[in-house]
Amino acid sequence: MKTYIKAIVIMLLAWICLSGCAQNQVLPKDDELPNVTVPTETEFPLASVHADWPVYQTAEELVNAATNIYTGKITDISFDIIDYKTGRSDPSDLSESRYRMLYTVYTIEVEKSYKGDNDQIEKLCLMGGTPGFNDEVQYQLARSSGLIDQYEGIPVLSFKHKKINIGESYLFCTHRSITGNHDYVINPDQFAFYKDSESSAQIQKQCMNILEKNTRE
Repeated sequence: MKTYIKAIVIMLLAWICLSGCAQNQVLPKDDELPNVTVPTETEFPLASVHADWPVYQTAEELVNAATNIYTGKITDISFDIIDYKTGRSDPSDLSESRYRMLYTVYTIEVEKSYKGDNDQIEKLCLMGGTPGFNDEVQYQLARSSGLIDQYEGIPVLSFKHKKINIGESYLFCTHRSITGNHDYVINPDQFAFYKDSESSAQIQKQCMNILEKNTRE
């Protein structure tokens, strides 16, 4: 009898351990979108800018950090000059703000919402330009706004960027500021995943777990 009870206890402990491990499973690195690397010498000069973001190891960490999570199709990729203090567009060369930056703006047709209140169309912003994609448009925007005088080129985070294509759908993890009209990436490497990836499945499952828990409470 003691052996039988001991076996049951061991099985319960193993189940609890496996449940906890599954919930805190590390996101697979090979699930991240591939990078597109461009030459450092381009027709239009590039200026490297630096910013720091936290990196998330598990779906739980990522879901807790994101204010909004949804799947959607990219319908357009454009660029804008945004004041990152106010979150608002500020492309005028007469602007006196010291907090302006060129942003890549993804227009997303939302398909399914997992966290947060999401409209049918969302705008997702990534700091810096996208080298190798409509460089002339980016350069002219930086020039007309006066940013070219500050950076002496198209400001970019790096000479590589995530391969995101117009017409394709992804899972997006974003941060929505109180001010402004856009979403922002939670970091440059973990803001978008293929919809059928293991990371996407883990994130969606974590969102559903939170929803079920909140419903019970």
